[in-house]
Amino acid sequence: MSPKASIAEERKAPSFPIRDLTYWIDGDKKTTELKERIMLELERDPLWRVSDHPNLSLAETRERAMSKVRRLADLATSRPLNETLLRMSIISVVDPGFWTRFGVHFGLFFGALQGQATPAQLAYWMDKGAMSMQGITGCFGMTELGHGSNVAGLETTATLDESTDEF
Repeated sequence: MSPKASIAEERKAPSFPIRDLTYWIDGDKKTTELKERIMLELERDPLWRVSDHPNLSLAETRERAMSKVRRLADLATSRPLNETLLRMSIISVVDPGFWTRFGVHFGLFFGALQGQATPAQLAYWMDKGAMSMQGITGCFGMTELGHGSNVAGLETTATLDESTDEF
């Protein structure tokens, strides 16, 4: 019997209840069912299709990414936190390219705002749409003057433009 046939035969009659193992891996039956519902939603939603990624232009890729961000922002504000976190973990596997873009905005840009802005500054950027990406798209710049990817040795400079009082 070939290995492929042997595995197929073995899968027909496992010595343990597969569904119970799935519940155990996911933590409980309720989480498994939620995970399956989210995966089915993503599978049925054309916005999350990844098969056409190689054929999209840069502008189309960006527009689709922004549509996904808006969808996630809407869901995050209307669904329970545990569902939002589970959805995000599934999306990171389904569409890692999008997840990277999403992570730059929320992890790096918005994370820097949360961690370093004063309450007034954070409120200003929140009012501009920094959280929901409605009106503002964040980015994160890292200056690596003469250091390549040596994060521990990074240097940067800021020059004050006295006429505008900005750096």
